[in-house]
Amino acid sequence: MDQHAPAHKEAAYELVESYGFYKLVRARASGRYYVSWYDAEQRQTRRSSLRTNKSSVAHEKMRFLADLCVTGDPTEYLNKKQVTTVAELLDDAWENYLQKLPSAEAAGVARDILKREMGDKRLAALVLRDYDGFRDLLTAQEKSIGYVSRILSVLRSSANRALENKQTTVKLKVPEYQPRSKKKGLKKKGPLLTCQEIAAIIDEINDLHLLLLVVLLIHLGARVGAILDAIKAQIDLEQNLFDLNPPGRETTNKGRPVLPIPATLRPWLEDLPDGPLITYRGVAIAEADTGFNSAVVRSKIGPKANTYSIRHSLSRYMRKQRVDLEEIGIYLGHGNHDPETETTLIYCPWEPEYLENCREAAEAFVREINKHTRKWDLLRPYCVKPSYVEN
Repeated sequence: MDQHAPAHKEAAYELVESYGFYKLVRARASGRYYVSWYDAEQRQTRRSSLRTNKSSVAHEKMRFLADLCVTGDPTEYLNKKQVTTVAELLDDAWENYLQKLPSAEAAGVARDILKREMGDKRLAALVLRDYDGFRDLLTAQEKSIGYVSRILSVLRSSANRALENKQTTVKLKVPEYQPRSKKKGLKKKGPLLTCQEIAAIIDEINDLHLLLLVVLLIHLGARVGAILDAIKAQIDLEQNLFDLNPPGRETTNKGRPVLPIPATLRPWLEDLPDGPLITYRGVAIAEADTGFNSAVVRSKIGPKANTYSIRHSLSRYMRKQRVDLEEIGIYLGHGNHDPETETTLIYCPWEPEYLENCREAAEAFVREINKHTRKWDLLRPYCVKPSYVEN
């Protein structure tokens, strides 16, 4: 990197084109391309080699930086392996994570098929017609729509990962060809429960760590794994936000959103110690199904409920409260939004109305459950109701 080029050597570089914060320049002597920018702190122009003499490659790299909207030293982004075609995307995904999956064999088959039929296509140029053509090609080979959907899911997950890793700025919109009838027929992972039934389960909880877990579930509607992974650092009481995705964890399709903290949950969070939220004898626990299922059995509510039942019951309650479906989807972590733009704007802490309807519905849900609990007062952390008499 040329950090200290004296002024009299400036003529050694010719300006090719400006890309916002950066400029594309070319060394007159070697023909090599560089990205140039002004370092205000050091009060000097700096350059970093693009490692190419090809104009098309240089412009591609500059467009990549511009699309990322980065400023300052771009070396970190230039060192990333950029992927521009389907083949490059899939090869990188295979090298870094697909081959490590339990389903690596199936992922390898999907990669080979996608590379054979779409490998030379540029990610930025893919349109619905390309996906439809791929679907028609496989169905003509008597492959089922479900098979097509599974193959394309590998492309979708690979593209999402590359976007998260800033190896591309293209957000692929890979269509889902699974029949709507099949989606409608999917069974919920846990039966719906009434507020009375949830209250009955809570009253049969004896361990305080399990009580806190269920209190978090009825407020946030999160998957139980997200709660078990959660640490105190994910809670921002100043901004009143709870980030369900722990630091360092890669974002996946099973979204873990940033949620506003309901007023009824805040007292449970204020005095938590640093580290994992759910611990037993000072150690984080790996699963909670055993304890929860035991409470369900003791409650004698009838249906075989599980922790997913709470997630489904909260979402149904929100719908009854006329909360918009898109807002519910974002709250539950499967809203269809662009993580690079729309979500960032929604999550800004200076937007007090962020998911306000869901937050208010969650509070109402908890208050309704609390009307039916005999033992635990959900509005006062770890407190037993004065009227409770143990049988």
